[in-house]
Amino acid sequence: MVAEDEFKTLLQFYHDLGVIVYYGGSGALDNTLRNTVILKPQWLVDMFKRVITVRDLEQQVEWEFIFLTQRNLMCLPLLQFSNIWSIHEL
Repeated sequence: MVAEDEFKTLLQFYHDLGVIVYYGGSGALDNTLRNTVILKPQWLVDMFKRVITVRDLEQQVEWEFIFLTQRNLMCLPLLQFSNIWSIHEL
């Protein structure tokens, strides 16, 4: 059986290499972090991307268009996205 100190050293080593995500070293203030090991760092990156990514303008306009068709109200983002106010030559 591996001693707890050796195991923590192993986890920290793999964290430093970027193989895992582990913040449970001696400076960890939170037991949740101390007891959590993420085996796929890309998963964590993807989760953060979902949290901080701003919706694409077309997606926002899609919701505005639904709002227009259901409530007959046009919102500013839809007006700005479409060029309906620009003058087109016939």
